[in-house]
Amino acid sequence: MCALRSAGNAIGAIFADLQVSRLQVARGEPELAIETCLSAADEARSRGLADLVLEASMHLASAHVATGNGRLALEILDNSMGGAVDEDLAYLRAPLGRVRASALALLDRFDEAADELSAALTEARSQHLVYEEALILAARCEIARCTNGAGDAEELLEAQRLQQLLGIPLPVEV
Repeated sequence: MCALRSAGNAIGAIFADLQVSRLQVARGEPELAIETCLSAADEARSRGLADLVLEASMHLASAHVATGNGRLALEILDNSMGGAVDEDLAYLRAPLGRVRASALALLDRFDEAADELSAALTEARSQHLVYEEALILAARCEIARCTNGAGDAEELLEAQRLQQLLGIPLPVEV
């Protein structure tokens, strides 16, 4: 990322930082991800890159979800939406809904989480975001398990099919 910055590619460097933050969460290092996201958000904000500020805020909220702090994650998402305009949101609607739903679920607000996931799923499908669709389906199954003890078998199978199609491991079990 230093090479990107020294070459004058700040946007690429910020984007790379955000991908690193995702890896840090996946490796079980959400505290590092929080630091990375805060730094990326500050840099994006200083350069007037509203879409990257919003994306950094989304990853920051996701890192807070990973630490179990749903309330702070929701606060971050709510605060970050203030300066965003509709075109900034288009490509982030599905993942924002998924992250918001995860935060709501941590607060035992399962009905709201399910509503967020339904809207996010519709958005992911309309934009042909197969990876997001797989993550959202997995999250919907988890919410269903929390509320009624079992996920929708059809959605579980679809999540697994997408998982196989993408060649990525998702924590989806039948």
